[in-house]
Amino acid sequence: MSWVIALPRITPLYEHGGMDAFPSDHSTVSFALATYMFFYKRVFGYILFVLAGIVALSRVIASVHWPIYILAGAFIGILVAVCIHTLIVKYLDRK
Repeated sequence: MSWVIALPRITPLYEHGGMDAFPSDHSTVSFALATYMFFYKRVFGYILFVLAGIVALSRVIASVHWPIYILAGAFIGILVAVCIHTLIVKYLDRK
């Protein structure tokens, strides 16, 4: 559903290409990267989590995604990063 249809008084900051998918790709990638980095360099991971939050918030402010799209993207990104990290630790770090 488009912002224009649901909230006709909202004027988007810019026109988006119409690929406003659920979940937000930007949030998924940002949070996955932040989570994965958190396992290796905690301080850098915290910084990336803040930046991922800014990316996610900017998508809502720009009227490109609904907040639930952002939350779903963040959840999926974190889940995938944790799963990949678990697999790497379990199967590749064996000595």
